[in-house]
Amino acid sequence: MPVTSFTQSVAQSVAERLRVRRLLVYGPFLALGLVLVVLWALVGWFALVYPRALVAEQQQDLHGIALNAAQDTEQLLRETENNLRTLDLLLLTRRNERQDLDATVSLLADSLRDNTRGLTDVMLASGDGRLWRIPSVTGEPFVDLGRKSLLSELGRPGGPSVVIGAPLRLRPGAHLVIPMATRLSAPTGPFTATVGFIDFDTLLGEYRARAMRAGMAVLLERDDGIAMARWPESAGLVGTNLRQLPGGTLLPPRPPASGQFIVARSPVDGRERIVSYRVLQDYPMRLYVSLERDRLLGGYLKQRRAVVGFSVLVSGIAVGLMAWFTRLQQRVRTRELEHERAETAARRERERSQAVMSAMAQSVNVMMLAVDIDERVLFCNKAFERRFDIAERSWQGRHASEVFDHLYPAVRPLIQHAFRGETSIVEMRDDDGISRPMPLDGDDRGETRYVELTYAPLLNEDGTVLGAYGVARDVTDVKQEQMRLLRASNTDPLTELLNRAGFASQVDAALHRAAGRDELVSLLYLDLDRFKPVNDEHGHPVGDALLRAVAGRLRHALRPQDLVARVGGDEFAVFLTQVAKPADAQVVADKLVQALSLPFRIGALELHIGCSVGFCVQWARSASIDDLVLQADEHLYSAKRGGRGRSSGSLCEKRSDTRAEDPR
Repeated sequence: MPVTSFTQSVAQSVAERLRVRRLLVYGPFLALGLVLVVLWALVGWFALVYPRALVAEQQQDLHGIALNAAQDTEQLLRETENNLRTLDLLLLTRRNERQDLDATVSLLADSLRDNTRGLTDVMLASGDGRLWRIPSVTGEPFVDLGRKSLLSELGRPGGPSVVIGAPLRLRPGAHLVIPMATRLSAPTGPFTATVGFIDFDTLLGEYRARAMRAGMAVLLERDDGIAMARWPESAGLVGTNLRQLPGGTLLPPRPPASGQFIVARSPVDGRERIVSYRVLQDYPMRLYVSLERDRLLGGYLKQRRAVVGFSVLVSGIAVGLMAWFTRLQQRVRTRELEHERAETAARRERERSQAVMSAMAQSVNVMMLAVDIDERVLFCNKAFERRFDIAERSWQGRHASEVFDHLYPAVRPLIQHAFRGETSIVEMRDDDGISRPMPLDGDDRGETRYVELTYAPLLNEDGTVLGAYGVARDVTDVKQEQMRLLRASNTDPLTELLNRAGFASQVDAALHRAAGRDELVSLLYLDLDRFKPVNDEHGHPVGDALLRAVAGRLRHALRPQDLVARVGGDEFAVFLTQVAKPADAQVVADKLVQALSLPFRIGALELHIGCSVGFCVQWARSASIDDLVLQADEHLYSAKRGGRGRSSGSLCEKRSDTRAEDPR
């Protein structure tokens, strides 16, 4: 019986060893096989699913751009219609034969031309297509659009009360305008309608600000297929019936209010495009925003070829790795024995470290902590226990992550630096997630506290790193005084923008960063137009409020990373980094001119000012702040000399000794 038991025990031991040996032999093969399965599953996802996700994501972005562009277009059209309705209401009160010569009507027409965004002119029209400008000095029609013009739609029984015509030129060589006609409530004499003309370039400016990405286009189409506007512009497209072009019928007669689709061949440029559209609510028009599909997927296709090639390479060398895995197993077993010996030595060192740390003073009013090389707590004083609400000596043997809880990610890098023999000194706010807002020195003022953390290596007599120790002390008073002095020296107290010194300091730092990334940068100088009359007429309090409002608009119009400063009484400066192309600086300058040309509401006052902008664009690696300032100031002078309310600038490869001419 004993012999039988011994035999069974030996057999079980041999079977166990065989199972372990099989695992060691086949384990690497199974692991590599699993890796290859996962790898090719990822390749399949990247080749089949990911491009669809890219297109879907881009369609969502285009949908948002189409919505915003449609709202901008509708707002421009609605403002024009409202102004024409206002003129119609005035005409109801001026019952005379020649309303085109009425002084009150002329005054309103001049006001609409000067103060309405995008509206270039208003006229009175007859049903046969003749238009009279207000005032009509000679009494003769200003232009004859013909009997089949947009005015014929107004005279049709049951026709619309508002008609928008295709873009046209009122005179040879004149700018394109978009006519909008409204039926008069009470026609008198030859006049049956009012007509407003919207500046075509103003509408393109709205689209240009939206279509910032290469390969993107914005198209406005009337319900009957007439192309009203497109950015980028396409020669001969405006006024063309797209339905007569191959593939020009993109949507059914009554499409949903919005949607997305992919067109294999665009009727405008013949390219495959991802399209999102939006139907205008109050006007018979549709707006399309599209992106060339090759622009979106061009980089992805290169990546896919690289991924597939890499996967084939990995699969090819996987078999060769099997032998390496076999040799590695033996090395792992050797390392395990060495690791066990190392753990024994580390345990002895921890015991010694705990004895050393236990001698640290418990009475000091600073927090102290010591950990071994495995981040096990060796010691912490009573101030630390009170600060983190830890029971006395309950920290013994616990890992630092358990003691610090959610604060551990902030402290761990300091401990790791100490393990490498480095001493770290950092300052942290006591209410920003680094620690909890508790007084460290018995002062229960409940205000924001600042803590200085010092972490250093804990060394043996022979210089061996045994662990790390940290000390925390309250430096609130010193830090608050430093921050007060820094804010006072770098901030304009009126607008809370950077002042000249703060702007120069931050621009210098930004130039260094941009030079390392080989980027384009741009400096813009802004000077407010008609600001001094506001100060003279309404007083400095109104002028100060206006400057604060200007600062707010500049912040709203710029990106968070852009720098903006007040460098003089009514002078401002903007520094742009990560400029994709030189033309982007022109876009930003025009945007700022447009933003500051809109009326400001200060109390009960409506103030109209404007600004002139001078800018320059340079490669950061060859730029200096003094050179940028000089060139931007020269272009600002050029913009003022050109009539104010405009921008002037250029791509400056090197400093010019003469003032640059306006590039436009």
